[in-house]
Amino acid sequence: MTLFLKQPRGIIASGSLMALVVVGAVVGYQVLNQRLPDPATADREGLLKWMVLRDLSEQPDVIQQRLVDRLENELRVGVDLKRVDTEVNEQRRRLFWRNVDFLLERWFRDHVAAFHQLPKAERGDYIRSTVDDLLTWDFVQNWRAEYEDEGGDAAMLSRCEQNVLRWGQRASPELAEQYQHAVVHVKADLMVRSIRGEL
Repeated sequence: MTLFLKQPRGIIASGSLMALVVVGAVVGYQVLNQRLPDPATADREGLLKWMVLRDLSEQPDVIQQRLVDRLENELRVGVDLKRVDTEVNEQRRRLFWRNVDFLLERWFRDHVAAFHQLPKAERGDYIRSTVDDLLTWDFVQNWRAEYEDEGGDAAMLSRCEQNVLRWGQRASPELAEQYQHAVVHVKADLMVRSIRGEL
């Protein structure tokens, strides 16, 4: 009799577990397949949704470029990227920061390409213009403040250079060399600004 009574409980437990699995799968499917806004017109929340729900390295080139442009605009006006750390789970947090790194690399690669397409006589002006622009970004100003007690701009630049070296390791040899060439010019520009007291 006891054996007979245990069977329905086992069936119920198995059925409940199966129901949870099915519900989880449905919810996961809905999350992954929900319609996301056009990156070109998405507001800040729409951009963040893209970055926590999709692996941006797998997106079409046109979508990647729109997301790069949107992230650049948000960094310019001062988006707080670190808020994501407390608003999503660990898996999505890792995806988000991987996507941030991917988009920043794409941004850097695009600027390096533009730099190398210019005649050598115009490259210095391009670097100065780009650095001028970067120094107005709220994100960069906040980053500089964070590094103030850790070596200032030199420490921040060293961190940026480490990122570029890491990006270069997964790029073609030609592109990696172009990355380094651009970094040399940026460092020279910043050194001149520092000497002149312009930083």
